[in-house]
Amino acid sequence: MLIPRQVNMILYLLNREDWCSTEELCTKFQMGKNTLQPELRRIQEELRDGLTMEVGHKGYRITGLTGYAKAEVRDHLVSYGENKSIDVRPASILLYLLYLRQTVTIRELAEVFYLSKSVVDRELKTVKRWLDQFDGLELDASGNQGLRILGTEKRKRIYCARIGSVKTIRSTPLGDELAAQYAQVIETVGEIMEDCLLRHDVLISGADFRQTVRFLASGVLRSKMGFHRELEDVPGEIPAVVRDISAQVAERLNCKPAEIEQWDLWEFLEQSNRIVEPGAHDGQEMEHRFRDRLFALDENAARIMALPQDFQFTGRRYVLQYLDQMYRRYANGNMLVNNLDSEIVREYPLEVHIASRMFPETFGGEITEETSAIALFLAANLRAYRSRLSVLLVTNEHRGVIYQIFKTVRQFGYPAAGETTVIPGYAYRNDPAKYDGFEIKLTTEPEALLMSSDFYYTPAVLDKMEIYRLREHFRKVDEKRSARRLTETQESMPVETVSVTEKGLELDALLGTADGAAQTCHQIREKVLFVCRMGAELSPAVTIYRCKSPVSYHRMDVEKVLFVQCREQDPRLMDQFEYISELLKAL
Repeated sequence: MLIPRQVNMILYLLNREDWCSTEELCTKFQMGKNTLQPELRRIQEELRDGLTMEVGHKGYRITGLTGYAKAEVRDHLVSYGENKSIDVRPASILLYLLYLRQTVTIRELAEVFYLSKSVVDRELKTVKRWLDQFDGLELDASGNQGLRILGTEKRKRIYCARIGSVKTIRSTPLGDELAAQYAQVIETVGEIMEDCLLRHDVLISGADFRQTVRFLASGVLRSKMGFHRELEDVPGEIPAVVRDISAQVAERLNCKPAEIEQWDLWEFLEQSNRIVEPGAHDGQEMEHRFRDRLFALDENAARIMALPQDFQFTGRRYVLQYLDQMYRRYANGNMLVNNLDSEIVREYPLEVHIASRMFPETFGGEITEETSAIALFLAANLRAYRSRLSVLLVTNEHRGVIYQIFKTVRQFGYPAAGETTVIPGYAYRNDPAKYDGFEIKLTTEPEALLMSSDFYYTPAVLDKMEIYRLREHFRKVDEKRSARRLTETQESMPVETVSVTEKGLELDALLGTADGAAQTCHQIREKVLFVCRMGAELSPAVTIYRCKSPVSYHRMDVEKVLFVQCREQDPRLMDQFEYISELLKAL
């Protein structure tokens, strides 16, 4: 039988994309080499043919895990998860008291649980401390009859949901039949809840899902045992999702929840943590005379590149300060301009084209070359948008832990971390194919590693080493995606090279008329020119002109021209210009 440390070793190796050295494993699991090697051999012996582990001078790596081995590891994870979820002994005593109809003495508890009276007395102090933190229930030991739990049936069911795991019920001396019945009800209710919550698009966190299942299962079991919920008027209309759940419970478990019990379930669901992305964008912008113009430029840029409607440019404050300084210089007669240097043109050709094209019509035509700040402003936003990776987080943790993971990924993860979708484990297990499109798959649930090799396991609390590994994982995925995009763009956007021999040729004669399309020209370095033409009906094309005799452009002799033609609102626009940037750097 596998022990927790061996299960953790399997998961650690599964989570690695490459070899894991002996030194790394020894450091991670705080053991020496002489202890590590026998431990790994025992893992291989336990899982036999279900595990394929390679051993070499680079260390260890798992290359295969069969269905049998995955099921074995999953069973151990479930077992260990229940064991560490709560202090089982005081929880078992509390559950025993909740399910008793009569009072019980400390001696009787000691006999039933096979403990000494002093140990029972100590555990009861823990029980009392728990109940003191929970309104509505009280451990009554005031009478001569013995101990009992005072409170309403509703509050008792809520507390059963908090501590009533299958493991705790099995540890409670209520009989094997009741424990088996509870396990069966839990399984059935879990299936019903998964089905109904997914169909009604009500996603709650995995931790809340488990408690809600236990709440409903405890209610079903206690109702069958004669512990009936107090009758009250239902204060509102019961939602469809709860009625659906109740109908299936009545059909499959032969126990129809009363109206007030259905309302209790809705209250439980309503108080659960819905799966939403924590955090919000900073929508505050400084008051400024150029602010509305900059917003207009944003809108035009977003239109040209067909960005989503909810896309928001950030960092406007610095651009507005720059514009203030620029116009102040201009008003004082200082005509020095911050022209676009060749490095900016080579690195950000798309942003340079948009800034040069939009600046005159947005801010006025007096200063047409003050576009470097606008180009860099656009570049910073578009690079962050283009490189963002769609992230899926499968977790059964509480909302506070989810928020902390979000914060860590955004602050320390990687610039490519984009919009993150959070789902509980049951939602992924129900339809894994629905989430195939995500580029990064993170999970805090070790079982997810057994469902798909695409997952990267991250603990709920990240230390510095885990943060570094998470950054590396994002970086590798981003690099692979960028290389794939570049290859696809190269294949779909061939480059034509044209030799020009005619002397005294003007640039307009070389490229032809723009025919209503927007065109900008930028010098990259001496005798090299970048020309971009963009229109609604143009087809993507790249042509490199190599002129044996210089072409005239604004009293400048040009020997090489990179001419790009592209279509507005093309979804591949940013990928195309990433490729164009590589061509400009090579010229």
